[in-house]
Amino acid sequence: MKNASKVVLKQLKHKTSSPCLHNTNKEDAEQKPFSMTCVFAKGFTLIELLVVVLIIGILSAVALPQYRKAVLRSRFVQTEITAKALYDALKISYLANGAYPPDLSSLDIDIAPTASPSTGLTSLSFGSGAGKYKCIYYNSAPATDSISCQLYDYPHLGVRYILEGNKAKYCVVSSTSALGNSLCKSVTGLSTPSSTDLGGGELNHYKMN
Repeated sequence: MKNASKVVLKQLKHKTSSPCLHNTNKEDAEQKPFSMTCVFAKGFTLIELLVVVLIIGILSAVALPQYRKAVLRSRFVQTEITAKALYDALKISYLANGAYPPDLSSLDIDIAPTASPSTGLTSLSFGSGAGKYKCIYYNSAPATDSISCQLYDYPHLGVRYILEGNKAKYCVVSSTSALGNSLCKSVTGLSTPSSTDLGGGELNHYKMN
């Protein structure tokens, strides 16, 4: 009897000091009253953690550039909308007066620049912070007559309408901006610039439809 008590105490002590759980199954308990079921918590190995980190790194490398390109494209679209509004206003002025105006102050436009157009003003700023862009009216030599709206923080990326000559619409960007050139190629479907010199600076011009 004394030996049996010692066995019981020993097993109870083992139960409270180990990760093993006592078998509470009634049928098994009748056959094996002191049987134990051990449950060990399994952690991640170093290799498993390294694989997870590697997968996260690959996904980030793929997703981040696409995200940046999507954000840039939305901002580019805004410059395109404003450039089109200014282009249409310039064409209306030309039809009414037989010549393009000397500046932007006389245009009948429904846009809200950061500063209102004034006499002699050939550029307008729009937006603020990361969304800031400017529109420039080229109306004298050596630049080809045109209206161009470009983002501030990407070298000259934007849309340019040529008013004379071929009267085409271009996605323009500095040759040094890899992301900007990638966007222009995506927008136009062209693999190389249509021109690199249409006056007003050495820029890559991708002709748009």
